[in-house]
Amino acid sequence: MKVIIQIGIILLLLANIMIFISMKRNSYKENPYNTNIMKLPEENTFANKYNYSKFPLDIKVTSTDGKTMPLQNIIKENTIVMWYPQHNCTLCLRNSLEQFLQTAKYLNSILLSTYLTPRDLIFFSKKYNISIPCFSIKEINPPFKNWEVPVFFNLAPNGIITNIWVHNPEFENISTSYFEMQLRQNNIEKQAQ
Repeated sequence: MKVIIQIGIILLLLANIMIFISMKRNSYKENPYNTNIMKLPEENTFANKYNYSKFPLDIKVTSTDGKTMPLQNIIKENTIVMWYPQHNCTLCLRNSLEQFLQTAKYLNSILLSTYLTPRDLIFFSKKYNISIPCFSIKEINPPFKNWEVPVFFNLAPNGIITNIWVHNPEFENISTSYFEMQLRQNNIEKQAQ
């Protein structure tokens, strides 16, 4: 019996070492050839599927003051978007939310929610000290309707989505790298203009 327990412990240790090595090898990195894609291994499919896709700018969004307008009226320059689809994920999102709001001080940023009403967004913004524009989306077609996790991305005035990052509470430290990349790209763009 003692031998079986010892073998079990050794196998668990080896499995943990293999997982650690695998995570190190597939760590979250900027693509050296195209800095518009940052993703975790398990989000590869999602990011590959939607990066460079077209977001429907003609959808109607409602601001916290109750004004409804097409999204294209808001997106006048490259904008970093926080897609917040569910009200129950704020605890796991807190670190990324704080980093997003720090980045939003320097970049054109908005929050879009398919779950929160404009009134809910007022309370949500006060609770988390959100000072960027927040908008509620009543109706949106698939595939975006099916985004059920927090997603950060850049949205260009022509509706093209880039720099997709799917929030994952298991990799909170990665959000730092993502938002640092956003700031670096912004500084490069400003210097080039």
